[in-house]
Amino acid sequence: MTDGRDEIEKALAAEQLRAERAESRLDDVIEGLSEGFVLYGPDGRLIRCNNRFRELFSHTADRFQPGTHFEDIIRDAAAREGFPDAAGREQAWIEERIAAHRDPGPSGELRLADGKTLLVSGRRTRDGGLVRLYTDITAFKEAEAGRRDIDARFRSIAENLPGIVFRRVLKPGGRIEMPYVSASIRDAMGLDAEALQDDPTLWLSPIHPEDVEGVIAAHHESARQLSWLDYQFRVVLPDGTIHWMRSVSKPHRLDNGEVHWDGVSVDITEQKKAEEQLSYLAFNDPLTGLYNRALFNDRLEHCLAHAKRSGTMAAVFYLDLDHFKDVNDTLGHAFGDQLLKAVARRLRSIFRETDSISRLGGDEFAMALSEVPSQREAKTIAGRLVAGMGKPFRIARHSINVGVSVGVAMVVPEPGRRSRREWATEVLKQADIALYEAKRSGRNNYRFYEAHMHAEAQSRMSLRQMLHEATERQEFELHYQPQVDLCSGALVGLEALIRWRHPELGLQRPDQFIPIAEESGLIVPIGDWVLHEACRQMVAWHAEGLPKVSVAVNVSGVQIQRSDLVGGVRRAVEENGLDPQHLEIELTESSIMTRSEFVIGMLEDLRDLGARLAIDDSGTGYSSFAYLRAFPIDRLKIDQLFVRHMAEGSDDEAIVRAIIAVARSLGLDLVAEGIETETQAHFLKQEGCGIGQGYLYSPPLPAADCTAFLRQRACDKRK
Repeated sequence: MTDGRDEIEKALAAEQLRAERAESRLDDVIEGLSEGFVLYGPDGRLIRCNNRFRELFSHTADRFQPGTHFEDIIRDAAAREGFPDAAGREQAWIEERIAAHRDPGPSGELRLADGKTLLVSGRRTRDGGLVRLYTDITAFKEAEAGRRDIDARFRSIAENLPGIVFRRVLKPGGRIEMPYVSASIRDAMGLDAEALQDDPTLWLSPIHPEDVEGVIAAHHESARQLSWLDYQFRVVLPDGTIHWMRSVSKPHRLDNGEVHWDGVSVDITEQKKAEEQLSYLAFNDPLTGLYNRALFNDRLEHCLAHAKRSGTMAAVFYLDLDHFKDVNDTLGHAFGDQLLKAVARRLRSIFRETDSISRLGGDEFAMALSEVPSQREAKTIAGRLVAGMGKPFRIARHSINVGVSVGVAMVVPEPGRRSRREWATEVLKQADIALYEAKRSGRNNYRFYEAHMHAEAQSRMSLRQMLHEATERQEFELHYQPQVDLCSGALVGLEALIRWRHPELGLQRPDQFIPIAEESGLIVPIGDWVLHEACRQMVAWHAEGLPKVSVAVNVSGVQIQRSDLVGGVRRAVEENGLDPQHLEIELTESSIMTRSEFVIGMLEDLRDLGARLAIDDSGTGYSSFAYLRAFPIDRLKIDQLFVRHMAEGSDDEAIVRAIIAVARSLGLDLVAEGIETETQAHFLKQEGCGIGQGYLYSPPLPAADCTAFLRQRACDKRK
């Protein structure tokens, strides 16, 4: 009896020792995890957590004592403002966390106050408790270019953890056994755990046929090197769906030659989808699906390399939509997005599948074509492109016509050691320069790059830089051209005309720099300065007792589009103390005809300020005088182009008569520009034009000369 009792006690002691060792090993595994680990009992009270968990939640680490209830931990954490998502909604956040504890559901994310983002996964234990892993995925959230890896590194741990926990054994003879695998393998791989233990070869059966060989090879390499086994593979589930799995385990060799892997396999399907989506977004335009700039540059480099190897020509097309901003402004950005999608579809129909088509940004597109036989063929393609894009787009019951401007750069194979990237950059720049020429020559057409265009582009760039400097150095000045009553000869107003006094180039006329100022957007601050300076000068002249005439200031279409014109005018008159009735705002036909609803509201606001409004260059733009009826304007200005070329019975004379007739019918004042002869003045007066300006009366005068002119006028009037 004593011997039997001793044997039982020895067996119990041995069993207890094994249990202690297993517990110790489990402790080592849990503490060795790179993830935070926490286990709650069925009653919601903390049983254990590892040091990593305490590090992640260091701001509340003092609460992680065994026996502490989960709800107490959460409420304390919210009170300590440890979670930014709880800010301002602490109670709702607490209730959400409690609900998530009761029903763990799928993995989710948790943001901490120190900027970390954690991936949280959990699973109920058999006794109703809850085990959770907290993986730091901050690097995944912050990584650039879409190459992100948020694979959680699960280590060998207890059966309750999410994923498949396994022990896999490689026998010395090469046979694989599965002495343990968690029951979760049924959901993850469609296998029965008990059947797998009976026939270990079954574990390969659901693995995708293309991945089986790689999985086996990875095991043999890991066994040979005793290196971490970390691989990904696809699983074909019984319903035919394919999931991605990741398996991680550390091998160790026993004295008998067996190699054991204790590890875990987890489903990473959603992560793979996210990686694929990120990879797609890294190289494709999310709106149109076309290549983005990064991928296009790569494709262009390959196109150039092919041209060099094969000795064939290539072509790069650079395209943007004409007046796309007007579409956005009138129909909305959502409509504009639909138009861009339609443009992308049409581009695909025009070009070959082998051609690289991209959206570089906004309404700019680029295409790289390899093996183009000749420039003649490229011209045919460009013509087909302009014609094809000129056809109406049907979008949401709207028929939209948008022309395109296209720049083309031909690529001729050349010797040399220049890098492909430098070559691609230069070719794309050439196409962009050609695009500029196409837009400058009237839009809705194409231009091929020519060598002289580069010098012109350099000149524009230099001028743009000088304009920046001129704005900072205040190199601009205003000249004033008198406006007179054609019947009495009395002075009735002045037109403020900007000049640029460059320290080296001398006095520059507006036509030498205003186009560049408009392209670069510098016209906005320049125009604001003109408004303020004209108002300041008029107040100074009025204070001196000189004639209280009005000053006319020209406003660019770019100012209308990009600035708060009404606010700018209000500030100019208020800050300088000018009575608004002495200010006239001149707008061109083209700047207001394309955005009528917006313009009408703007003009009405300007009129409400007290300023007078004039349409400059009447007859040179749209000549759509029916529009004028809707606009709250006071005056039309006859462009000097028509005045200068008036002759008996000429078309220009007929146009002038028509403008005068329209103005008379609408009750508008008239100003004729560019009067140089008495004959012109007489004709205009006879036809009913009331006011004129031009060199017959005075050229534009610098402020000092205009002061003398006004003083002389005042003196003559007193006589």
